[in-house]
Amino acid sequence: YIIALDIGGTNCRVALVNASYQIEAIHIVDTLVGDKHAFLQQVAAAIRRFEHHFPEVLALSMGVPGRVDSQEHIAILPNIKITDVPLKTYLEHQFHKPVFIRNDAVMAALAEANLGYGKARPSTYFMTISTGIGGAFVRDHELTFSSEEIGHMLVPYQDRFIELEQRGSGTGIVALAKDHGLTVDSSRTFWQLVAMKKPETKPVYEAWLAIMKHTLL
Repeated sequence: YIIALDIGGTNCRVALVNASYQIEAIHIVDTLVGDKHAFLQQVAAAIRRFEHHFPEVLALSMGVPGRVDSQEHIAILPNIKITDVPLKTYLEHQFHKPVFIRNDAVMAALAEANLGYGKARPSTYFMTISTGIGGAFVRDHELTFSSEEIGHMLVPYQDRFIELEQRGSGTGIVALAKDHGLTVDSSRTFWQLVAMKKPETKPVYEAWLAIMKHTLL
């Protein structure tokens, strides 16, 4: 087995994955924000949910919403509001298993390019749009250097420049809707209204597309 984690600004998902890339079990908790020590403890506790499988676990693998250097040290997790995060060394000390950490967009891009839609294609650009926004480019099924934290790039909006995430992410689209006089409690609600072809969502949707196109320019 591999214990795989998708650590986001809203949720932390932990999965037990077998050798056929099948998810046998999954556990989801709300991500603790703003407290590095509590965050590290939370991740370790989530992994321990699968403690009875540890003898068969080969490694821990995880994607995180921030910059990861060549030594797999996390400089900053902007949406979790912590910096200088020693997650790799902490988990290796806790579990005595190999730990692999990459940016979450990188992990998703590599999976999609090698196991999903991009499997038969020479190159793939993958974007994650959730609490934050990330992206990564894969050529010939191998990662190519690119800026993963595209959510923090500046894009024009109305009469100013803003970070892409402020109006393009899952949380940002709630603010975007408000700018256009539409109140929604979540991005899920907004996209449900879009699927229902509610006319009041059209200007918001078009504004969102106009913002997102800057990631591909």
